[in-house]
Amino acid sequence: MNNELKRVGLLGGTFDPVHNGHLGLAAETMQLFDLQKVLFIPVSQSPHKIHYRPTSSRHRVAMLELALEQKTAFSIELLEIEKGGVSYTIETISRLKERH
Repeated sequence: MNNELKRVGLLGGTFDPVHNGHLGLAAETMQLFDLQKVLFIPVSQSPHKIHYRPTSSRHRVAMLELALEQKTAFSIELLEIEKGGVSYTIETISRLKERH
């Protein structure tokens, strides 16, 4: 088991759709902070967009998979999709700590 700590960035959003702005932000942040990985965390329901009905989670995840398939340092974390409903960053970070 590798006990070396990794520098990981988190990018949450609805990604409806994922676009070059998301990818550029992740790439720039990765370089600026010398990150080894960036996790894209699609939300089930954004707390800032309560009345917004996003495209289905399944389709948004599929769009992310296509956008990230050639980007080995980027991956998708489904924690908030699996939880369902509104998620808050502090809860997500706590659950990520438990998982990893």
